[in-house]
Amino acid sequence: MQRVNGDRLMRDLGAVVADVDELVKATAGNANEAITEARERIENSLRTAKHSLENARLCAIEEAKSVADSADAYLRENVWKAMVVAGGVGLLFGAIVGLKNSGGRRT
Repeated sequence: MQRVNGDRLMRDLGAVVADVDELVKATAGNANEAITEARERIENSLRTAKHSLENARLCAIEEAKSVADSADAYLRENVWKAMVVAGGVGLLFGAIVGLKNSGGRRT
């Protein structure tokens, strides 16, 4: 659930950055001093936000790679444990399905 929210947040922030960037470009022709100063501040904030979003994206990718590598290493070191657990889960699932299917029929 947290991963989905993080992805959504990244998309939403990216949309905000794109909208602000478009707004800054649209007001570029306005020579009003207050608007010019505000546009410059927004451009600086926009650069910072873009940089932060890119860093967050790269960190998320690195974290995902690290977790995948850790899981892979654990499974390689404990292959027999993983096979026993998978077999046990399969056996349990098969027993439940078998009981469910034979529950309605009595011979």
